[in-house]
Amino acid sequence: MELNFKRYEGNPILRPNPQNQWENLCVLNPAVVFDKETNKFVMVYRAGGDEIKHHIRLGLATSDDGFNFVRYADKPVFDVDENDADGGCVEDPRIVNIDGIYYMTYASRAYAPGRYWLPIEQKRKETSAWILPHADTEPWFLRTNETVTYLAATKDFENHAHNKQKSFLCFRSHLHNPHFIINKVMKKIFLYYFLLLFGTFSSFNEPFNTFLATSTASPVFV
Repeated sequence: MELNFKRYEGNPILRPNPQNQWENLCVLNPAVVFDKETNKFVMVYRAGGDEIKHHIRLGLATSDDGFNFVRYADKPVFDVDENDADGGCVEDPRIVNIDGIYYMTYASRAYAPGRYWLPIEQKRKETSAWILPHADTEPWFLRTNETVTYLAATKDFENHAHNKQKSFLCFRSHLHNPHFIINKVMKKIFLYYFLLLFGTFSSFNEPFNTFLATSTASPVFV
């Protein structure tokens, strides 16, 4: 089957909102599903503001036609929790709707990543003001501030259930762009992702590979 995509002439379909500090710099990397019950396209998108810490949050927008999206609210639909392991950022959502429940994986960091597009020495100097040192005996994601992937669920985007008793997947390297499928017949969760083997983007000569992980355990939502 051959797929020929044509760029939409009305791009971009979502721009930063200067009225909201949390999304006035960038809106990107969305996950979009079609909700058959509401007959709407539902977009969860990554957003960041023009601040030195650069906390990353998730916003929500909907559309009747898949082209023209309207923001759901002036506040993030899914925010960081500074009292938990995703206190720095929640980003890169991947979402499916199964039997009226939205299941979402997202990447997170314990500390805000800072302005990561700056030269690395400048970034390290800035982030040292809020990223605390940790002993070697403490969890890896705290010591490195690397991303781990979590799972959350919601029926209405008003109330979320977090499965944060244990990280859904945690590797000592970069886990990126997870896409998951819940197969109720096989009673398995399939999660596809790409992995940068050496855990850094410093060299693009390192191999990018696609991986699969499966689970038979059902997430517990409280």
